[in-house]
Amino acid sequence: MKTISTIVAVAAIAAAACAFGPSALAQDDVTPKFALAPNALMKGQWFEVQIEEGTCPGGSTSVTSPGFAAPVGAGGVHGMAGTTPGTYTATLTCAGTSKTGTVEYQVVNRNVRPQFTIEPSSLRAGQPFEVRIAEGDCPDGGTVDSLGFRSQVRVESPNGIAEGRPGKYTAILTCTGGTRGAAEFEIIS
Repeated sequence: MKTISTIVAVAAIAAAACAFGPSALAQDDVTPKFALAPNALMKGQWFEVQIEEGTCPGGSTSVTSPGFAAPVGAGGVHGMAGTTPGTYTATLTCAGTSKTGTVEYQVVNRNVRPQFTIEPSSLRAGQPFEVRIAEGDCPDGGTVDSLGFRSQVRVESPNGIAEGRPGKYTAILTCTGGTRGAAEFEIIS
């Protein structure tokens, strides 16, 4: 048998639900929307996560993708592309919604800092060498300079001659467009 106080309590709860509707604190379940800037990334390039206002009500909890060097943590807005070229999907999860947002982006076969080697890396004075540039790097050409070279080497014809002074040297690759990379080599006596 129900007591009068139980009946009054149930009636009060029902009346409150009718009068006030859903809680003012409840959020609509929104779909997060975002972009990566830029969305065509070079291997190892930093990017920014740009979340559309009002679509991530409780703030980001993570942005993940197999094409990232590491996940972007809670509240983070910067990440780094991985080293495997391809087309990937990034997923944004937010507090305050059960839905996730996704965006496609690309990692192109090019390093942020051009990579190259001097082959062989141990040379004798006057010995010929070759500059080997990583695939996709310096696509528009450039030059390689070092005090250990007799003259500047052009990317288009990447062969040179070692200078005559023994020692450890650094070669600087400057691609058309301004990106630069460095490699070490040695001239032995």
